[in-house]
Amino acid sequence: MANLLTWAGGGLFRYPEKFLFWFALALPLGAGWGLERVLESRAAKTGASRWLGAARWITAARWIGGALAALGLLLFALRSWAVAQVTAQKPNDPMPSSILDVQMGQWGGALLLGGGLLVVAAVACRTRSRWAPAVVLTCQGICLLQLHPLLLVDSATIFKVPADWAPGARAGDQVVGGVSEPLWTDLFTYLPTTDPRQPERYQPALSLAPSLGITRGLGYPLAHNAEGLGSVLRWELQRSLANTTWQQRTRWLRLLGVELLALGEEADPSAGLRQLSAHHAGSKSFFLYAVERPAPAVRWPRRLRAADDLATAVALVANSPDPLTTLILPSALSQQPHDPDGTVSALESTPDRFLFAVESQGGVVALRRAFHPLLRARIEGGEGLSLFPADVFLTGVRVPPGNHRVAVEAAGSGPEIAGGIFALVVALGCLWLARPGAPA
Repeated sequence: MANLLTWAGGGLFRYPEKFLFWFALALPLGAGWGLERVLESRAAKTGASRWLGAARWITAARWIGGALAALGLLLFALRSWAVAQVTAQKPNDPMPSSILDVQMGQWGGALLLGGGLLVVAAVACRTRSRWAPAVVLTCQGICLLQLHPLLLVDSATIFKVPADWAPGARAGDQVVGGVSEPLWTDLFTYLPTTDPRQPERYQPALSLAPSLGITRGLGYPLAHNAEGLGSVLRWELQRSLANTTWQQRTRWLRLLGVELLALGEEADPSAGLRQLSAHHAGSKSFFLYAVERPAPAVRWPRRLRAADDLATAVALVANSPDPLTTLILPSALSQQPHDPDGTVSALESTPDRFLFAVESQGGVVALRRAFHPLLRARIEGGEGLSLFPADVFLTGVRVPPGNHRVAVEAAGSGPEIAGGIFALVVALGCLWLARPGAPA
């Protein structure tokens, strides 16, 4: 779909939401045209002027437009005072006052412009001039100018070319971009700019943000999931890590299999991270670190530990000397038998399928994948196995004694069932519209 939009629009519509521009442009114009038709039809039937029915609305539009414009002027008048009050409350944090300054200016300008144009349109309609439609159309077009960012076309080269200061990042590497994780590091000062090409806009790309790294095959175990399939437990874990030390975070990074860490500040020397490179761009600095001994894609823990709440589970991993040897499970699951000497190895790995070989007297295998209800586990040619969250939001699989090849796959029936239900609803809707006596 994205390639089709790029080809059809010459790069103008790389994102489907840009089509909303034309919808927003046509909707108010179509509404105005429809109102004109209704007034003309009514006037033709009654013999009255088409402006008589709209007189009340024209008067209301003048009063409402004047009130909006006055509110905009009030915001401009109070802008300096409000910013000063916020600055006095937080003298060491320029962000709140900067955001308030920008937003009050934008709100005031929008209210003043919208209210003024509404008054102009009402006056033009009140005079019943033959230029009234042109004046109304012009006012509507001016209001829609605020959507111009949807039409911006800019170079995407910086998102395609790897950053020079990030050597060694290979396809398949797991990366955490600390600059784009606001809960981990301080946010940069809010610096509004009217230049869409100003370098400030591209700084997250230099920190191996997903928009850059996904094209290179990199993975982001703590990044936000745009499709809405991200684990709620993952988000809670990220919030919990914001209140831990770097040594504790590093243990979690190892457990998640993170290999590279991009930060906007130097990490604690005692965190157990190895600095690969540093880059300085203006007032900002970026550092790339390697995480030592990250977890493999699948592992056999030596012991199980119980934790029935998130805080306890996060603390157990963060304070463990070696989090890879222990698997955190709810009490009911951790009390079941587990062979400490089992072995496991990965055989195949794709986005929708993971195959591993295991040899043990029975126990739990730990997968370095986020748990999701759509996942299913089955011994090749045999029985299904139980899946459950392990280590907060990763996946655990309980296997029986013996040598087995186990496949963990995304359930294939869910999307088909959802698609069938959608098709049925559409078909019923079409039949309802096509029924005899349906309104045109």
